[in-house]
Amino acid sequence: PAVRGLPVPRGAKAWTELGLAGLAERAEPLAECRADELWRGGLHLPIARYRATADQIAAIERTLDQLAAKDEATVPLETVPGVGPRTAEVIATHLGDAKRFDSADEVSAYAGLVPRQYRRGETDRRGRITERGSKVLRSALVECAWCGLRSDAWARGVRGRLRANGPSKKKAVALARKLLVRCWATLKRNEPWMHQAKPAPAAATA
Repeated sequence: PAVRGLPVPRGAKAWTELGLAGLAERAEPLAECRADELWRGGLHLPIARYRATADQIAAIERTLDQLAAKDEATVPLETVPGVGPRTAEVIATHLGDAKRFDSADEVSAYAGLVPRQYRRGETDRRGRITERGSKVLRSALVECAWCGLRSDAWARGVRGRLRANGPSKKKAVALARKLLVRCWATLKRNEPWMHQAKPAPAAATA
């Protein structure tokens, strides 16, 4: 449509229901197009593929939701701030039996969410996280951290304490580690999330 000078939604807006409806108004099955309007058929094909793919994804999601609703690990994990059905599945799958980890430091190291340690002579400093273990697990935890920051008071309280400790990405990684520890404890106890006392706010700086 844009080639023919017709207004169309662009970017992410094109793939909303409203955007797709606007594109569908100009699309026609290729077999039904006139010779001078084959562009309508060219528009119809990607829309049909998109809707078919969306239907397949929705069917898969429904099946996964049914399985998750009966899973003893994912059910309590979904009570953790920012953790949804798919991320709960990722965390539960990667951690397995939570009792195999003896401490928060151990489970954090397993996920690669602990800083590298540099020691030489009298120098002893910490660098970036080790990134050992599963990248999928770390990515899921960071995504959960961002979701928690948008909707949960506990996560925002933790961010307040971390505010002076670096850029936003570093804060998200630090919160991801805290979420991992809470998820591990939740699995180990087999109990839903319990909010603790709100963390004290960071001290004001001049």
